[in-house]
Amino acid sequence: MCCRSFQLPLCLTLFFTSCYGGTQPVPDDRRTEAANQTGAQSAGREGLLPNDRELIEVVLLAGEGEGNVTAVEKIQSLPREPLIAALTRLRQGLAGDDGLRVKIAYLLCQFGHAYKANRAVLISAASEEGRYKGVDEEDMVVKLDVLIRRGDKGLLKYIFGKAGGADGALGEGITSVFERELADDAEGFVSALKAEQPRVRRDVYGLLEWMRPTEGVRRNLRAVTSSADPATVRVAKDLLAALKEKPGR
Repeated sequence: MCCRSFQLPLCLTLFFTSCYGGTQPVPDDRRTEAANQTGAQSAGREGLLPNDRELIEVVLLAGEGEGNVTAVEKIQSLPREPLIAALTRLRQGLAGDDGLRVKIAYLLCQFGHAYKANRAVLISAASEEGRYKGVDEEDMVVKLDVLIRRGDKGLLKYIFGKAGGADGALGEGITSVFERELADDAEGFVSALKAEQPRVRRDVYGLLEWMRPTEGVRRNLRAVTSSADPATVRVAKDLLAALKEKPGR
Protein backbone atom coordinates (compact mmCIF):
# COMPACT_ATOMS: atom_id res chain seq x y z
CA MET A 1 0.00 0.00 0.00
CA CYS A 2 1.41 3.37 -0.96
CA CYS A 3 1.43 5.70 2.05
CA ARG A 4 2.53 9.23 2.85
CA SER A 5 2.61 11.20 6.04
CA PHE A 6 1.20 14.62 6.75
CA GLN A 7 1.86 17.32 9.30
CA LEU A 8 -0.52 17.30 12.27
CA PRO A 9 -1.14 20.36 14.42
CA LEU A 10 1.06 20.37 17.52
CA CYS A 11 -1.79 19.39 19.92
CA LEU A 12 -2.73 16.35 17.80
CA THR A 13 0.92 15.37 17.33
CA LEU A 14 1.42 15.36 21.08
CA PHE A 15 -1.83 13.39 21.54
CA PHE A 16 -0.81 10.58 19.21
CA THR A 17 2.82 10.52 20.37
CA SER A 18 1.93 10.26 24.04
CA CYS A 19 -0.82 7.69 23.55
CA TYR A 20 0.63 5.46 20.84
CA GLY A 21 4.37 5.62 21.40
CA GLY A 22 4.97 7.82 18.37
CA THR A 23 3.74 5.24 15.84
CA GLN A 24 1.04 6.68 13.63
CA PRO A 25 -1.00 4.76 11.03
CA VAL A 26 -1.02 6.85 7.88
CA PRO A 27 -3.97 6.95 5.49
CA ASP A 28 -3.19 5.95 1.91
CA ASP A 29 -3.28 8.43 -0.95
CA ARG A 30 -6.88 7.67 -1.96
CA ARG A 31 -8.11 8.26 1.58
CA THR A 32 -6.18 11.52 1.87
CA GLU A 33 -7.40 12.69 -1.53
CA ALA A 34 -11.01 11.91 -0.61
CA ALA A 35 -10.58 13.76 2.68
CA ASN A 36 -9.12 16.79 0.93
CA GLN A 37 -11.89 16.86 -1.66
CA THR A 38 -14.77 16.62 0.79
CA GLY A 39 -13.41 18.14 4.00
CA ALA A 40 -14.09 21.74 3.08
CA GLN A 41 -17.72 20.96 2.21
CA SER A 42 -18.41 19.70 5.72
CA ALA A 43 -16.43 22.24 7.75
CA GLY A 44 -19.52 24.10 8.87
CA ARG A 45 -21.58 21.05 9.77
CA GLU A 46 -18.77 19.13 11.45
CA GLY A 47 -16.65 21.95 12.81
CA LEU A 48 -16.46 20.38 16.26
CA LEU A 49 -14.60 17.35 14.85
CA PRO A 50 -10.93 16.90 13.94
CA ASN A 51 -10.28 17.46 10.25
CA ASP A 52 -10.84 14.50 7.98
CA ARG A 53 -7.25 13.32 7.85
CA GLU A 54 -6.93 13.43 11.63
CA LEU A 55 -10.29 11.65 12.01
CA ILE A 56 -9.06 8.84 9.76
CA GLU A 57 -6.03 8.43 12.04
CA VAL A 58 -8.27 7.98 15.08
CA VAL A 59 -10.63 5.60 13.23
CA LEU A 60 -7.72 3.40 12.17
CA LEU A 61 -6.83 2.89 15.83
CA ALA A 62 -10.33 2.78 17.33
CA GLY A 63 -11.56 0.33 14.69
CA GLU A 64 -8.77 -2.22 15.17
CA GLY A 65 -10.00 -5.30 17.05
CA GLU A 66 -11.57 -4.12 20.28
CA GLY A 67 -9.94 -0.78 19.67
CA ASN A 68 -7.07 1.15 21.23
CA VAL A 69 -8.53 2.36 24.52
CA THR A 70 -7.41 5.96 24.13
CA ALA A 71 -8.58 6.16 20.51
CA VAL A 72 -11.97 4.68 21.47
CA GLU A 73 -12.31 7.26 24.24
CA LYS A 74 -11.43 9.99 21.73
CA ILE A 75 -14.11 8.75 19.31
CA GLN A 76 -16.67 8.50 22.11
CA SER A 77 -15.96 12.06 23.20
CA LEU A 78 -16.87 13.51 19.80
CA PRO A 79 -20.41 14.80 19.12
CA ARG A 80 -22.34 11.79 17.89
CA GLU A 81 -24.45 13.08 14.99
CA PRO A 82 -21.68 15.11 13.31
CA LEU A 83 -19.33 12.15 13.81
CA ILE A 84 -21.74 9.72 12.13
CA ALA A 85 -22.21 12.16 9.26
CA ALA A 86 -18.44 12.55 8.86
CA LEU A 87 -17.78 8.79 8.93
CA THR A 88 -20.56 8.15 6.41
CA ARG A 89 -19.19 10.84 4.10
CA LEU A 90 -15.62 9.60 4.40
CA ARG A 91 -16.69 6.07 3.52
CA GLN A 92 -18.39 7.30 0.36
CA GLY A 93 -15.02 8.56 -0.89
CA LEU A 94 -13.18 5.27 -0.34
CA ALA A 95 -12.38 2.56 -2.86
CA GLY A 96 -14.76 -0.39 -2.68
CA ASP A 97 -12.10 -2.72 -1.27
CA ASP A 98 -10.57 -0.29 1.24
CA GLY A 99 -10.30 -1.93 4.67
CA LEU A 100 -11.18 1.38 6.30
CA ARG A 101 -14.75 0.68 5.20
CA VAL A 102 -14.80 -2.25 7.63
CA LYS A 103 -13.48 -0.19 10.53
CA ILE A 104 -16.06 2.53 9.89
CA ALA A 105 -18.86 -0.05 9.67
CA TYR A 106 -17.67 -1.56 12.96
CA LEU A 107 -17.75 1.80 14.74
CA LEU A 108 -21.17 2.64 13.29
CA CYS A 109 -22.49 -0.73 14.50
CA GLN A 110 -21.30 0.15 17.97
CA PHE A 111 -23.13 3.47 17.70
CA GLY A 112 -26.28 1.58 16.64
CA HIS A 113 -26.41 3.56 13.39
CA ALA A 114 -27.81 1.78 10.29
CA TYR A 115 -26.96 -1.42 12.12
CA LYS A 116 -28.27 -3.87 9.55
CA ALA A 117 -26.34 -2.31 6.66
CA ASN A 118 -23.10 -1.93 8.61
CA ARG A 119 -23.43 -5.43 10.04
CA ALA A 120 -23.63 -6.70 6.45
CA VAL A 121 -20.26 -5.08 5.71
CA LEU A 122 -18.69 -6.93 8.66
CA ILE A 123 -20.25 -10.21 7.56
CA SER A 124 -18.89 -9.83 4.03
CA ALA A 125 -15.44 -9.03 5.43
CA ALA A 126 -15.58 -12.10 7.68
CA SER A 127 -16.98 -14.44 5.04
CA GLU A 128 -15.15 -13.36 1.87
CA GLU A 129 -11.40 -13.63 2.37
CA GLY A 130 -9.61 -10.85 0.53
CA ARG A 131 -12.79 -8.82 0.03
CA TYR A 132 -11.21 -5.83 1.79
CA LYS A 133 -7.53 -4.91 1.84
CA GLY A 134 -5.70 -5.22 5.13
CA VAL A 135 -8.48 -7.14 6.90
CA ASP A 136 -7.51 -10.42 8.55
CA GLU A 137 -9.54 -13.26 10.05
CA GLU A 138 -8.32 -12.84 13.60
CA ASP A 139 -9.35 -9.20 13.68
CA MET A 140 -12.77 -10.02 12.24
CA VAL A 141 -13.37 -12.67 14.94
CA VAL A 142 -12.64 -10.01 17.57
CA LYS A 143 -14.99 -7.53 15.92
CA LEU A 144 -17.83 -10.04 15.63
CA ASP A 145 -17.24 -11.16 19.20
CA VAL A 146 -17.63 -7.60 20.49
CA LEU A 147 -21.05 -7.39 18.82
CA ILE A 148 -21.99 -10.90 20.02
CA ARG A 149 -21.24 -9.80 23.58
CA ARG A 150 -23.52 -6.82 22.96
CA GLY A 151 -26.35 -9.24 22.17
CA ASP A 152 -26.13 -10.02 18.44
CA LYS A 153 -26.03 -13.81 18.83
CA GLY A 154 -26.83 -14.27 15.15
CA LEU A 155 -23.19 -13.46 14.39
CA LEU A 156 -22.14 -16.76 15.98
CA LYS A 157 -23.00 -18.34 12.64
CA TYR A 158 -20.09 -16.57 10.96
CA ILE A 159 -17.65 -17.65 13.66
CA PHE A 160 -18.88 -21.25 13.38
CA GLY A 161 -18.00 -21.00 9.70
CA LYS A 162 -14.37 -20.24 10.52
CA ALA A 163 -13.82 -23.24 12.81
CA GLY A 164 -12.68 -25.60 10.06
CA GLY A 165 -8.90 -25.73 9.95
CA ALA A 166 -8.52 -22.81 12.36
CA ASP A 167 -5.29 -23.03 14.31
CA GLY A 168 -2.81 -20.81 16.09
CA ALA A 169 -4.09 -17.42 17.19
CA LEU A 170 -7.23 -17.74 15.06
CA GLY A 171 -8.14 -21.08 16.64
CA GLU A 172 -7.50 -19.72 20.12
CA GLY A 173 -9.66 -16.68 19.43
CA ILE A 174 -12.57 -18.76 18.15
CA THR A 175 -12.27 -21.23 21.02
CA SER A 176 -12.36 -18.34 23.48
CA VAL A 177 -15.63 -17.12 21.96
CA PHE A 178 -17.13 -20.62 22.12
CA GLU A 179 -16.05 -21.17 25.71
CA ARG A 180 -17.60 -17.94 26.89
CA GLU A 181 -20.86 -18.54 25.05
CA LEU A 182 -21.12 -22.08 26.39
CA ALA A 183 -20.57 -20.74 29.91
CA ASP A 184 -23.08 -17.90 29.51
CA ASP A 185 -25.80 -19.48 27.38
CA ALA A 186 -25.22 -23.11 26.46
CA GLU A 187 -28.79 -23.55 25.30
CA GLY A 188 -28.49 -20.62 22.89
CA PHE A 189 -25.15 -21.92 21.62
CA VAL A 190 -26.61 -25.37 20.98
CA SER A 191 -29.63 -23.88 19.26
CA ALA A 192 -27.43 -21.81 16.94
CA LEU A 193 -25.13 -24.73 16.15
CA LYS A 194 -28.08 -27.05 15.54
CA ALA A 195 -29.12 -24.87 12.60
CA GLU A 196 -25.75 -25.33 10.85
CA GLN A 197 -24.86 -27.89 8.21
CA PRO A 198 -23.34 -31.18 9.51
CA ARG A 199 -19.94 -30.21 8.07
CA VAL A 200 -19.88 -26.98 10.07
CA ARG A 201 -20.93 -28.79 13.24
CA ARG A 202 -18.12 -31.30 12.74
CA ASP A 203 -15.64 -28.45 12.33
CA VAL A 204 -16.83 -26.92 15.60
CA TYR A 205 -16.58 -30.26 17.42
CA GLY A 206 -13.07 -30.76 16.04
CA LEU A 207 -11.90 -27.38 17.30
CA LEU A 208 -13.52 -27.86 20.69
CA GLU A 209 -11.62 -31.12 21.21
CA TRP A 210 -8.66 -28.94 22.15
CA MET A 211 -10.58 -26.87 24.66
CA ARG A 212 -10.28 -27.51 28.39
CA PRO A 213 -13.82 -26.68 29.52
CA THR A 214 -14.78 -25.76 33.05
CA GLU A 215 -17.12 -27.98 35.00
CA GLY A 216 -19.68 -25.20 34.62
CA VAL A 217 -19.62 -25.59 30.84
CA ARG A 218 -20.14 -29.34 31.11
CA ARG A 219 -22.93 -28.85 33.63
CA ASN A 220 -24.66 -26.38 31.33
CA LEU A 221 -24.51 -28.81 28.42
CA ARG A 222 -25.77 -31.70 30.52
CA ALA A 223 -28.76 -29.53 31.41
CA VAL A 224 -29.46 -28.97 27.70
CA THR A 225 -29.58 -32.74 27.13
CA SER A 226 -32.87 -32.77 29.02
CA SER A 227 -34.50 -30.80 26.20
CA ALA A 228 -37.67 -32.17 24.64
CA ASP A 229 -36.20 -31.59 21.17
CA PRO A 230 -34.22 -34.63 19.93
CA ALA A 231 -32.04 -32.52 17.61
CA THR A 232 -31.06 -30.24 20.50
CA VAL A 233 -30.23 -33.24 22.67
CA ARG A 234 -28.09 -34.76 19.91
CA VAL A 235 -26.01 -31.60 19.42
CA ALA A 236 -25.56 -31.12 23.18
CA LYS A 237 -24.35 -34.72 23.52
CA ASP A 238 -22.01 -34.31 20.56
CA LEU A 239 -20.54 -31.21 22.22
CA LEU A 240 -20.07 -33.08 25.47
CA ALA A 241 -18.30 -35.87 23.60
CA ALA A 242 -16.01 -33.36 21.89
CA LEU A 243 -15.19 -31.77 25.25
CA LYS A 244 -14.46 -35.05 26.95
CA GLU A 245 -10.97 -35.15 28.43
CA LYS A 246 -8.69 -37.09 26.09
CA PRO A 247 -5.96 -39.47 27.34
CA GLY A 248 -2.55 -37.85 27.46
CA ARG A 249 -3.87 -34.30 27.43
